[in-house]
Amino acid sequence: RQAHPPVDGLRPRDERRRRRRAHAEHKLTAYNHAKVRRFAKSHDRPVIQFSAEHKGIDQNTGSQITDKDFRGLPAELELCEEAAVLLIHNLVVKLSLMNGTRGTAKHIIYAPGTGPNHDELRFRMPFCIVCDFPHLQGPVVLQRCAFSRT
Repeated sequence: RQAHPPVDGLRPRDERRRRRRAHAEHKLTAYNHAKVRRFAKSHDRPVIQFSAEHKGIDQNTGSQITDKDFRGLPAELELCEEAAVLLIHNLVVKLSLMNGTRGTAKHIIYAPGTGPNHDELRFRMPFCIVCDFPHLQGPVVLQRCAFSRT
């Protein structure tokens, strides 16, 4: 028997696995977007969508980089206030802010002069997203603040 030559350095079996994994990741992203949209519609909340801003390289080159190259951070995100969020990295383990921790997006804050409908892509990125993690074991960071909304 003769083995099939590798395609792009991968054997056919590895290539099939890579394609299945990419397909599953695409389906998961579509599922998450649909879930946020359903939640937003049922709670009468606007959905914001923003893309990663690539610094040091042009935006077209940056958009070709995969999520895997950014430790799993998605290049595009859809979110609304009161939607569920899930940490995908360990932030502060001793305060229970670690991979897998579930919380809620409470406020989406934009810097003055920016917002989700701005003409320029680079000014659509939120300044900050305040999340509530009910099982946080540590000091309360924000109790009550007046946020300006756009």
